[in-house]
Amino acid sequence: MSEPASQEAAPPAYVSAHSGTMKRDADGEESKGAPDGRDTHEDRKEGNYQDTGPYSQTWVNYSSVVLNLDECTVYDNTSPYINIITSPASTLSKIQGSQTLSFEQTWTTVNVDPCYGRVVWKDPNTGCRYGITIEQGMQVSSLGWAPYWTYKTNDTKNAGYNDWVNPVANPGDPFTFPPQAGDKLVVNTKTTAAHHQSLVMTITITDAK
Repeated sequence: MSEPASQEAAPPAYVSAHSGTMKRDADGEESKGAPDGRDTHEDRKEGNYQDTGPYSQTWVNYSSVVLNLDECTVYDNTSPYINIITSPASTLSKIQGSQTLSFEQTWTTVNVDPCYGRVVWKDPNTGCRYGITIEQGMQVSSLGWAPYWTYKTNDTKNAGYNDWVNPVANPGDPFTFPPQAGDKLVVNTKTTAAHHQSLVMTITITDAK
């Protein structure tokens, strides 16, 4: 099987990031500034902060349907230090189309606060939705929850926290989305890296037989 089609640049209108303001540091590089205007660049140089991640989900579409982006959000309610590495475009092309959401966070060496990144695709022909959220839990001195993931479809409404369901005990376990009413696609997850402060997933979509 040939390699998936290369991913297109993402229009910023399709990505919602709640994590402080974007500015440029003294070297001309973009960085996340804290609400008080403090730049992270010097903090990084002095070793006061460390990166966690990546938190990444790559969707590969082998089906005959072009999917539309229904939601893409990277969120944290306290830290301004979220770096979106790659964000998905507004459509996921058919026949080996590929799109990725990947982000990391920069924290003090003591605490890691909760954050999440989610992507939801919609089949324009059936209205079926397919979503994945990767969430990093609270950690103090590296003790606490490792990142995990949840899924969402049209049928998970009121079935889990804000309609998102954690289907596996181990985030490294594979999973197949339950079929929805009118569903014509099969969605499978595979976790390629699951660590205490990083999670990398691939989600494949094929036509139902």
